[in-house]
Amino acid sequence: ARIASIARDLAAAEADTGPADALAKAEWQASQIAARISALTGQRATIVARRTAGHCEAGDGPELALIAADLEGLTGLQTEADSAVTAARQPVTVASNRLGLLRAQLARAEAEAVEAVLAAHASLLAAQIMAALNELAQVSKTLKRPMPVWSAPALYRVLQGLAIRRGET
Repeated sequence: ARIASIARDLAAAEADTGPADALAKAEWQASQIAARISALTGQRATIVARRTAGHCEAGDGPELALIAADLEGLTGLQTEADSAVTAARQPVTVASNRLGLLRAQLARAEAEAVEAVLAAHASLLAAQIMAALNELAQVSKTLKRPMPVWSAPALYRVLQGLAIRRGET
């Protein structure tokens, strides 16, 4: 149930493109303004270079004034657009951090579930080994032979360590 709950939360978070969409829109708007500013700056530079070379045209003055006015207005808009981009980044960062946290939680929950299954299986195997060793001890006693060397205490220590790490003791 825990894995399913986290997986649902993760799927919902991955499906929520709102913050990324808002950021993309803000960045696109800012880039459009920046492109217009760049074009106007290029036009102004062309006129100034031509005039510096001694080729003046009658409409240069009014065109330069219009370009300056447009640039002034666009500079204000660019500041607003840049602020909008900055503001739109914060929810994307929050969403990204949430995705990372949910992915880590899901990975941990899955690992804990696998660990529980493996630990239960190991406990079952340990019980079977202990039963086999008890039978071996009985057979050895019947045959009047020493018990064969076996590392059951080492196995027990490993299982006990797993139980302690999982908080079961």
